[in-house]
Amino acid sequence: MDFISFFKKANASHIFDYLPDGLILTDFKGKILFSNDHAKELMGAQEGDLLSEVLEVNMSMIEGLVENNVQSVFKVSHNNVDGYVELSASKIEAESKFIITARNVTQTHKFMKKMLVETESSKKVNRDKNSFIVKMANELKSPLHSIDGFSKALLEGLGGDITEKQDKYLNIINKNAHELLFLIDKIVEQSRLESGLYEWNYKHLDIINLLQTIVRPYKEILVEKSIELTIDTDEISKRTCFTDEAALKTVIDSLLDLAVKSTYLGSINIKLSHPDKEYVLSQEIECPQTATDKSFVQVSISDTGSGMSDTERNFIFDPYYQLESGNKKNMAKSLALAIDKALIKNMKGKIWVESESMLGTKFSFIIPNERLSV
Repeated sequence: MDFISFFKKANASHIFDYLPDGLILTDFKGKILFSNDHAKELMGAQEGDLLSEVLEVNMSMIEGLVENNVQSVFKVSHNNVDGYVELSASKIEAESKFIITARNVTQTHKFMKKMLVETESSKKVNRDKNSFIVKMANELKSPLHSIDGFSKALLEGLGGDITEKQDKYLNIINKNAHELLFLIDKIVEQSRLESGLYEWNYKHLDIINLLQTIVRPYKEILVEKSIELTIDTDEISKRTCFTDEAALKTVIDSLLDLAVKSTYLGSINIKLSHPDKEYVLSQEIECPQTATDKSFVQVSISDTGSGMSDTERNFIFDPYYQLESGNKKNMAKSLALAIDKALIKNMKGKIWVESESMLGTKFSFIIPNERLSV
């Protein structure tokens, strides 16, 4: 007995009408030979119709569903109402027929479409907000530059003699203005990255010379805090690095600043090296076939400072965790490290931290030091 005879048996038709999905039998040209009640109600699929007249679908698409053993969503218009059905199909080769099932996914499709629109709208709002912050950067920082500059001038005696109490208050004003300026700088930097307004400028540079330039302004505070700084470049044989100088400088300066702030009467070590390809791959960094053991550079900055707890270490690169945890003290630090992570990621590298409470901290990152073709 062939399928068409079986489908048209009275008892079989009643059984198919109880199915939760639409069921359609067509020939290879798409002519509908049988459809259950649910298919008729869902799509208006009547015997004798062509499937292409019922759905925005052709038989090559149905062949594709069969060959790839997948489902796909198609648009259907019935009684002047648009809907969406998920089709799956199988082929009866011996009888030159297709068995097609149709599931109503209109509500799911509309929900997903609504979610997509809301997500895109949310992304646009976020981009616009970040763009606004970036464009307002100078207006946000100018008053603080004035407070920082004038309070520093008063402390240096440019406005005349000041009392001990005035000196104390001016130092507090200057310190708070400086810290707020740093925080705003980081917020603007984060917004620039999130909005895609960061201007990347890759070029060749001498990484050792760059490192020495970054370290120079810290010499005075290192002496004040009795911190011994060592720079180990013995393992570097390729000083030239092809990367974004401003981004690399931001990351190294940020990590060094953090090490200096958390270290007292101790030491800080900066080490440059070339990680081998196997180690680079173990860090899940993109490493093309053409790469060599000299194609990447690793920078590690370790200190003997206060270290981090397990919780702090796990969330240290999350810019918003400190707000959620109520620990606003480390907000600027987490924001700075989140920026470092984003910059390193854009440079096709990876950054990580190793630390224990009261046992110091070691930040390391790896980036390509040459132009690599993938």
